[in-house]
Order: sequence, then C-alpha cells, then structure tokens
Amino acid sequence: SGSGDGLLGASNSMTYTDRGDIASIDGPMLPNTDITYFRYDAAHRLLGTVEADVDGPTGPFQNRATRNTYNADGMLTFQEIGTVAGSSDAAWAAFSPRQLTVTVYDTAGRKTLAATAAGGTTQTVTQTNYDAVGRSYCTAIRMNRGTFPTISAAGAILGGTYPANACLAASAGTEGPDRITQNLYNLGSELTAMRQGVD
Repeated sequence: SGSGDGLLGASNSMTYTDRGDIASIDGPMLPNTDITYFRYDAAHRLLGTVEADVDGPTGPFQNRATRNTYNADGMLTFQEIGTVAGSSDAAWAAFSPRQLTVTVYDTAGRKTLAATAAGGTTQTVTQTNYDAVGRSYCTAIRMNRGTFPTISAAGAILGGTYPANACLAASAGTEGPDRITQNLYNLGSELTAMRQGVD
C-alpha cells in the first residue's frame, strides 16, 4: 500500500507451509520486527499465533500469543491468550497463559455459554438459550461473581450457581442484577422485539 503519490509505500510479505497455510506475515517495519507466525493442526485449523516481540529480543516483554483448542466438530471451545519467548517449537511448548476463554455448545452446535478468566478468577459469564425452533431466545450477562464457575487450566467449567436458563436471573451481587435480553419473533421467524432488563 502507499500514499498515492509515490512518496510513501509499505508492503507485507507472507510465507506458507508446505500444505498451503499462511505460516507468517511480515509487516512493513524493518528489520523484521513485526512478523506474526501461525500454527495449524492436521485439519488446517488455526492452533495459534505468535505476534511480534514489541520491544525486541533484548527487551523485558515476550511475544504475545494465542492458543486455540477445538472440539470434534471443529468448533473453537477454548482459547488462551498469553506469552511465549519466541516462535520456535520449544518456545511454543512453554506457552504461558494469562487469559482464558471457554465456549460451550449444545448438541445442535449452538453457543450456550462463554466465560473468560484472568489471574485465576472468572471475569465474565454470558449464557444464551434457544426456543423450540432454534432461534436465540434469551441472552444473560451474569453480573454476580459469587455465582460464577471456575475455569480450569484445561478449559473445563467447574461449578457455578447461576440458573441454567438464560431467561432467569441469578441472585444480584454488588454489581447489580444480571443483564438479560429476550428476543421475540413473528411467525416468519423475523425478529420483532428485543426486551431488555428481563428478570
């Protein structure tokens, strides 16, 4: 890309694996200080990314990295954001997670729960349930951390005392009641109304 007058220009270059997946993207900064690396599994799913080391190899900060885990249906179930000491296999094996996100699906492959954790504490929980024909009916952003589950290092949801039904509020905590939204549809499955503040 450029400024249009030929005075300024920037380019990105890419490398590929022998299976045709993008292995790295080198941005316009020199010398090679903004390369992002990508990792894949045998099914070409993105297993992780390693971003550029923002302060260089001698600085105190490591590369920011993301690691993905999928279920048997190929849906992302667990994502970890953390750091690594470089793009090598050895550095990847020493991945240090800082933030975890777990996504749970029902038997129809619809997302029913998303939860994030950082510092060993669950920070957010969002639930969704569906009506008899598969339309999103209620979404609940849970607010009372006393009802939140724990997320294990392997991405398992442990405990939690909030209602299984996203249309129902959990007991309120110091941050107020749950934020619940309910969708209403006509006979043609067109969204006709969104009710917020449902309890």
